[in-house]
Amino acid sequence: MRPIGLFNFTKKNVTKAINTARSKLYEGYFNQVITIPPSMNTSDFLRAYGQIGWLFACVNRISQNVASNEWKAYKGETVQQSSLALNVLKRPNPFMSQFQLMWKTVAFLELTGKCYWYIAKDGIGRPKEIWCISPMDMWVVPDKDNYIKGYMYKAGAQQIPLSVDEVIAFQLPDLINPYSGVGPSQAAANDLEADKYTSQYVRNFFYNDAKPAGIVNFPDISDEDYERAKAQWNDKYKGVENSNKIAFARGGEVTFTPITMNIKDLDVSNLKDKSRDGILGTFGVPKSILGITDDVNRANAETAEYTFAKHTIKPVLQLIQDILNNEYVPMFKEQSELKFVDPVPENKEFTKSVLDSQVDKSITKNEAREVLNKLLGLNLKPLIGGDVIYQPVTQQPMGTALPTQQSAPKEDDKPVEEEPPNEPTKSVKKNMLSKGVRKKIARLIEKNNKTRQEDFLKLAEPLQNEFNKIIKSYFNDMQKDVVSKILDGSKDPVDLKKWNKELQDKTIALYVKCFKAGGESVVNEFKDIGNYIHKDTGVSFNIKDPKVQQRIKNKVSNITKVNDDTKDRVKDIIEDLYNSEDDFTIREIAKKIAAEDFYEFSPARAKTVAQTETMTSLNQATIEGYKQNSDLIDGKAWLPSYHNTRQSHIDAGNEYSMDSPISVDEPFNVGGYDCECPGDDSLPASEVVNCACCMSPVINI
Repeated sequence: MRPIGLFNFTKKNVTKAINTARSKLYEGYFNQVITIPPSMNTSDFLRAYGQIGWLFACVNRISQNVASNEWKAYKGETVQQSSLALNVLKRPNPFMSQFQLMWKTVAFLELTGKCYWYIAKDGIGRPKEIWCISPMDMWVVPDKDNYIKGYMYKAGAQQIPLSVDEVIAFQLPDLINPYSGVGPSQAAANDLEADKYTSQYVRNFFYNDAKPAGIVNFPDISDEDYERAKAQWNDKYKGVENSNKIAFARGGEVTFTPITMNIKDLDVSNLKDKSRDGILGTFGVPKSILGITDDVNRANAETAEYTFAKHTIKPVLQLIQDILNNEYVPMFKEQSELKFVDPVPENKEFTKSVLDSQVDKSITKNEAREVLNKLLGLNLKPLIGGDVIYQPVTQQPMGTALPTQQSAPKEDDKPVEEEPPNEPTKSVKKNMLSKGVRKKIARLIEKNNKTRQEDFLKLAEPLQNEFNKIIKSYFNDMQKDVVSKILDGSKDPVDLKKWNKELQDKTIALYVKCFKAGGESVVNEFKDIGNYIHKDTGVSFNIKDPKVQQRIKNKVSNITKVNDDTKDRVKDIIEDLYNSEDDFTIREIAKKIAAEDFYEFSPARAKTVAQTETMTSLNQATIEGYKQNSDLIDGKAWLPSYHNTRQSHIDAGNEYSMDSPISVDEPFNVGGYDCECPGDDSLPASEVVNCACCMSPVINI
């Protein structure tokens, strides 16, 4: 009998135990490690940038485009000529330019989802240098009370603690770890590794044929020997780096079976294309941006540039801009902000398709030409008759009678068409709408009044911005001319004839646009109401109506009062300075007039003029729209604005409310003055300037 004990093992049992353990070793955790590629860490992604071609191409192209974008400093809407924050950004440190700083920042973001700036400050606490730190060298120190306690910069074995106000962190959100970041590279990790291993396999194919030379078939062997051979195979011959090696064994008769494998069977080209498309899609880089032009023409190449700039480059710039203005600019204690120049080019194909579909439908030919001039930098002149929308069949201006003979019909010879029964015409009369319908319309108007003031301001905003841009440019040109004449010795340098004509030429189209927008807003409100109650209200607006045209002419004529005020103010200041005991020189006088804060030519005055002219034009168009449809719109009510409202306007809102409206043709009395609408020409400047009041239509039941 064999003894039983701890050391009671035969040589055969020991060998079997070792082989079993080794088999479990390779079939368990360690076998998985060999079979499954390890997860990539931060250093792996940074290293992959120089190893994987498509990763390099995407990151490099995005970084270059973001870094080459221009930045400007603004105070409100005005570009600042000097800004400490912008100056430091342009020259961040003695060894790096703005382009290099931005390039590295974006590259780190795309590769790791995070990047850090170290801010070196001067003696009074303002940034004087910016250093871009690799995410491998910076560690966040969390804090349970203040979120982040600080940062730890590790340079080799040296560790340097940094405070929160010394570091600016850029991160693409990591939804698992709020202190880290996730970039496109992490999302494309599988495609990146697939591309890398495919490339390695192809390389090894040409290096050592990249296939096993054959299979070694062992004759009758024990399970232990088989497991040992399999473990050795996995250890020595598995993986692309061991391609084309042959396994050998000792003992017994050995047979060799060669394997025939063609690289074409692997469809490497298709594998590479799929991994490439996955990488490009994750980074948002169209193929044509990287020079792949096999299926690209000029049209879709321009579309690709537009898409790349709008959906890939611009969001990165917006992230950087937001962080700069929240963390970097406040360190300088400047009342300004940094903004990037929009990199998105105009989508010419989209613009063309929209214009082609809307000309002679919702916009005129001249309006289409204005859009092309503005967006594409063209200089198309207005066409004669191009301000009218034409019907598609007869090519007659909308609103005119259709001709029934070769010669133009006289006014009293217009054909009268028989109206089909039970269908409303374009001019719906009061007695055609029942009391119930009118009651529904009135109820919906009161509902619209909840947002009418807000809707009015939204309608005015783009028109006001366009007006403001024109007036600012006009004031700038006028100021330069005035200063030049002062330097030549003139004491009355404002040439009214010249500047009045230029101002009228610049604004007439804007007034037409404002009146058109105001009239259409009346039509659109009742059109929406009609669609809701399934009735045609018949409300329309004719901008060619003589009363509307006269109001536009009055606006164009009255705008020159701005120049009258400018002329008087400039002349008075020049006379006062000439007569001053301080003995001002001509150059000093010119410098005062040329100052940015000289009110007569300032952005603040331009904004006031733009707002006043826009609001008054919209209200005057609105009242004319009410009058043209007085068969349905019986009355009007005054709605004071939310802010900057004069007491007289608040009183008017109380006196002429929806509960006590007046007839459309009856005047409001505001501050002792009669007027047809807010911003009426009959009101003095004290009741008009910057007024944002509006009106509500009233339907009497």
